[in-house]
Amino acid sequence: MFNKKIHQDMSKVLDELKRLKLEAQQESPSSLHISYEAEDSMMQKVVNSMNEIINELQDKYGHLYDKHKIVTDLNSIGTWDLEIKDGVPGKKNIYNDQFREALGYLNDEDFPNVFESWYHSIPDEESERVTTAFEEHFSSDTSKPYDIEYMGIMKDGSKEWFHAKAVTLRDETGAPYRNVGTLVNIHKNKLNTVRIQNLLSRLELIEKSLSFSVTTLEGAWGIDVTKRDGNKQAYWFSPQFKRLLGYEGDEFESSEISWLDLVVEEHEEEVRNKFESHLYDSIANPVFDMKFQMKTKQDKIRWFSMLIRTVHDEQGVPTLVSGVLRDIEREMKRKEEDKAIENEMNDFTYSLRGLAANINEVSKEAQEIADEHEITMQSTNQAKESIEMTKSITELIKQISNQTNLLGLNASIEAARAGEHGKGFGVVAAEVQKLSSNTSEAVEQIEKILDDINTSVLNIVTSMNKMSDRIQSQAGVTEEINSTSENIHDMSGKLLTLIQQLN
Repeated sequence: MFNKKIHQDMSKVLDELKRLKLEAQQESPSSLHISYEAEDSMMQKVVNSMNEIINELQDKYGHLYDKHKIVTDLNSIGTWDLEIKDGVPGKKNIYNDQFREALGYLNDEDFPNVFESWYHSIPDEESERVTTAFEEHFSSDTSKPYDIEYMGIMKDGSKEWFHAKAVTLRDETGAPYRNVGTLVNIHKNKLNTVRIQNLLSRLELIEKSLSFSVTTLEGAWGIDVTKRDGNKQAYWFSPQFKRLLGYEGDEFESSEISWLDLVVEEHEEEVRNKFESHLYDSIANPVFDMKFQMKTKQDKIRWFSMLIRTVHDEQGVPTLVSGVLRDIEREMKRKEEDKAIENEMNDFTYSLRGLAANINEVSKEAQEIADEHEITMQSTNQAKESIEMTKSITELIKQISNQTNLLGLNASIEAARAGEHGKGFGVVAAEVQKLSSNTSEAVEQIEKILDDINTSVLNIVTSMNKMSDRIQSQAGVTEEINSTSENIHDMSGKLLTLIQQLN
């Protein structure tokens, strides 16, 4: 009787386990629990223990399911779970929501959990390649995952790129019984990759074209921080970059320090600090843009400019660094020469200001001389007029002298006629004649002196007239020089402004 109860309880428990197995195979199984109440107390303890184990397993499964859903949702990873029977994919294939969303579907009504749903999303031109690779994967005993990129058909009929990856579970004989995989929509990334490849191809062509020119003043370089060789990032330097520094081929080591070590000592610390700040503080320093001196292979010091931009990930960690080195030696020398010219022009302008001031002073003094000359000319003309008046007076005196002399002569004649009685009158007549003679001599001397004075005054007037012409000519030349100096000053100011604008 006891053995019969045990046998019945065991049979019931086995039936419950079969039921639980079927429920566990559902997409969203409900709470699993052995609901059978055993008649035997020991058997009931076994059932209770089994329920406790099942509950613990369900809790762990729930946690794993939640983690799995969070990971797939956050990363937009679609998953499938396909049964394989006798080496052939079964009809049932469970897809998660992300799988359907990747193809533009909403739920299992428009995208049922069957293998054909995924199969029909593969276009004819991709069907053979995708399915052949899938069949080869699960039908062989290889452990290599199924891994393929292909174009899939969206719900709206458009085509986009997808990446499918799966593994096949096998029993102890190696026969496949289950295939679990992921599907990710990589359309945007694929297009970006194609664009990048096109850009890289263009860049390669440009670099090859530039490599034929020995006069190129710019060279590119970069760092792919995501690719590491040990603790080193992947560096590359264009042939033009190396050539600017005097190197060819492999003479220039592709590492971070290879160009930083060539910066001259007085600039090195600043360049390193700014480069590091740019790499790790992209918000404050989004662009590295500096001018500094570097030492070439031939130990020549030359001026260069460096422009660097860096791509950072969401955490702000640098992933890709690219820069352009430009030789600006001639530009810097030209600036130095322009600065020297500017200084010379400043000195020249200053000298012109002094010259203009001196010319203005000379012009002022020339005008004063002209004014004084005018006054002198007036005085000379007055002296000339006075001489003419004096000559008129001397002419009158001369006439009086002639009359006096005639009077004395007549008196002498009358005195002679009078005889003894006219002696006194004769003495007077002689004195009158003597006075007339002296007066005539004095008048002649005065006339001679006046003639000499008049000649001198005329000579002075002639010289003054000539001087006046020269003064007027000098004043005109001075005014012209003053005007020319002002024009030169204005032109030098404009030239200085132009030089400053060019700098």
